[in-house]
Amino acid sequence: MAKARFFYALRPDPEAADALAALAARVAARWGGHAFAADDIHLTLAFVGMRALDEQPALAAILQGLAPRVAPAPPLALSRLGSFGHGVLWLAPPPQARDDATFAHALAHEIRRRLGAARIDFDARPLKLHATLVRGARNFGADEATTGTDDGLLAPEPIVAREWSLALGAGLPNPSDGRRYRWWTPAGPPVTA
Repeated sequence: MAKARFFYALRPDPEAADALAALAARVAARWGGHAFAADDIHLTLAFVGMRALDEQPALAAILQGLAPRVAPAPPLALSRLGSFGHGVLWLAPPPQARDDATFAHALAHEIRRRLGAARIDFDARPLKLHATLVRGARNFGADEATTGTDDGLLAPEPIVAREWSLALGAGLPNPSDGRRYRWWTPAGPPVTA
């Protein structure tokens, strides 16, 4: 039976996604690895893990009744480059923006509550909001994660997404055209957070 790794995520508006993909390409050129395409960049809210593809409708039902798009006020800015230490480079909100009151944390909490109520196992580790830019990077130093670089690699301004789309994502078994994920979104009007 075909399987995929499922997760719930927020996807940035096209302008922010393009800016993040351009940054990912610059980061990969500097430190190696595979840059994420604009269509794949996201903020993971809850990771479910490997499931049969025929479970997708039940997983998508978790999103029923949630707003498909959110325009937070103020908009969420991503400006801090970092690494998980195993070749994954990411961009995250500045530390002062990482509190449990953000719209993303509230949405993650609700999705995780719904998963628990539906008795669907998920990774319950605390949310570390970030957008993965590159996998397989090499020689990225901790000092660069906190100070950036002096060669203009990073954007002079934070990358700001004015709107985020909620989605269920799944890793593609055979990524093509640089795309890694397939997406399913709930239907409904956008809301302002």
